[in-house]
Amino acid sequence: MASEKAQNVLNRRNVLKLAGVASLAGFTSQSVAGNKPDNPGTGPQNSFEPLEATVADIRQSITNRQATAESITKQYLERIDAYDDALNAIITVNDQAIERAQTLDDKFEESGLVGPLHGVPLVLKDNNDTAELPTTGGSLSLEDSVPPDDAFIVSELRSAGAIVVAKANLHEYALGYETVSSLGGQTRNPYALGRVPGGSSGGTGAAIGANFGVLGTGTDTCGSVRVPAAFNNAVGIRPTIGLVSRDGIIPLILSQDTAGPITRTVEDAAIMLEVMAGYDPSDPVTARGADEIPSASEPPYGPGKGAGPSSNRGEGPFPTGGYAQFLNEDGLENARIGVLRQLFGADEDAEEGASADAAQVTAVVDDALNDMAASGATIVDPVEISDLEALVEDASTPFLKEFKRDLNNYFDSLGVDAAVDSVTELAESDEYACAIADTIRGAADAEVEDLENDPDYESAFKGKYDLVNAIEQVLADEDLDAILYPTVSRTIVEVGGDQEGPNCDLSAVSGLPAITVPGGFTDKDELPVGIEMLGREFAEPTLIELGYAYEQATQNRRQPDQFGALPTESISVPNPDFTVDKATDGCSSEE
Repeated sequence: MASEKAQNVLNRRNVLKLAGVASLAGFTSQSVAGNKPDNPGTGPQNSFEPLEATVADIRQSITNRQATAESITKQYLERIDAYDDALNAIITVNDQAIERAQTLDDKFEESGLVGPLHGVPLVLKDNNDTAELPTTGGSLSLEDSVPPDDAFIVSELRSAGAIVVAKANLHEYALGYETVSSLGGQTRNPYALGRVPGGSSGGTGAAIGANFGVLGTGTDTCGSVRVPAAFNNAVGIRPTIGLVSRDGIIPLILSQDTAGPITRTVEDAAIMLEVMAGYDPSDPVTARGADEIPSASEPPYGPGKGAGPSSNRGEGPFPTGGYAQFLNEDGLENARIGVLRQLFGADEDAEEGASADAAQVTAVVDDALNDMAASGATIVDPVEISDLEALVEDASTPFLKEFKRDLNNYFDSLGVDAAVDSVTELAESDEYACAIADTIRGAADAEVEDLENDPDYESAFKGKYDLVNAIEQVLADEDLDAILYPTVSRTIVEVGGDQEGPNCDLSAVSGLPAITVPGGFTDKDELPVGIEMLGREFAEPTLIELGYAYEQATQNRRQPDQFGALPTESISVPNPDFTVDKATDGCSSEE
């Protein structure tokens, strides 16, 4: 009976996808019937190209009347419809996306662009609350859970003009790096369909990598923005804790949780972060970051108004300040970057195969360091954080206890009609993937009363203070702008395996910001590798400047070969019969 229910949910998932693209019948990328004309009898000529498009491209296409929000939205929905059977990145397509685009087109005719993200297709990780769509965490347990309102960041992104086209799969309840879930199944990597997309925001990463949207949201407790961004040849920013609200996001552990952008360019990540950041009274920790956001100009959001942050963006409503002001092509000149070889995976005790695998990643990172030096950076290689492993361990909170407390609080926020009332009820339901069964059942058994007074919990926050001090001492002693290391020290694992090597802890446990940018591809198998840079508290501007300069100098981003123009035939998927084991099928904590 349980297996039958799981199959019914997967069938429902396909129905939701079909509902979102049903209105595309008869539509082609050359057809923009029904768009408002800029002059009587003259309609926009849709010359917009969705592949590798940026926020600036969309703004320019709309303001120059080469496309409309509706025609652009339909093109991205077409791509999801055509490609997601192979990629399996999407849980729900938004069947209201086209209506939202039409509303934006009407507003454009009346008064111009509504904000900096007007008409930009957005993919949300499906742990971001949406008032009109289910928010599932990838779990059978929340298959029909529709929250009472949008998450703070979702509301901000919509207010800026973004269009939610879909909600993406994730490693269930954000508990892993492979992106498997009882509701969404296994998401695949668009650069290597036999491999994982990273996690936990792997659906978002794969969707952005394959051009299912322009912007994507991720959440990061320990690498869940940065790992999928790296594995999908994309950009990801984990902000300083307190810069971006966590309100309305299914939590993992709030002491480390934050949301961040996943995009194809540093510029788009900076623009998106500008919108996401800000004080939210529902998340008091954001008071820390309220005065740390660079000020931006506020030009009128009308056609042909305002100036972009660089000369090739045409005219449009981009602020000249904010994070965009740090998009400096010469940002590496005179920068000092420390190389933390402790995180390169070169363990003398590692097995021969593991060492060879890590060596592939190291080779890509070493090439990146040479490129940075050629762009004017001083590379301090190596730098060392003394007793790093012990510092991280001492700064880590009691995971199961905090997870249970925070997830219980989220379930409470759903009200009396919540699909799940508690972690204990969740554990007893068996409506989750076997991959997370031990964690769910362990959390159910954890004691969380008076957690704030738990000696281990209190000790961890002292440990965080010590870890931050150790990092900042290295930054100060070497006069560094950032510390660099591979986002993941090992190559992307095949579907069904366990990913090794995420360097998630340094940023996540300390709360300091980090950015990952495409560093290139391995010689063997041509797998994407991410380069991560860590900075001081609220040093996002510095990281954006360094990341942008490196990106512009190297142009390492490239679209995946199999996900270009719309296909004329189906894509062959390695190991097509792979399935996700579900607790509903009888796995136990001993298996």
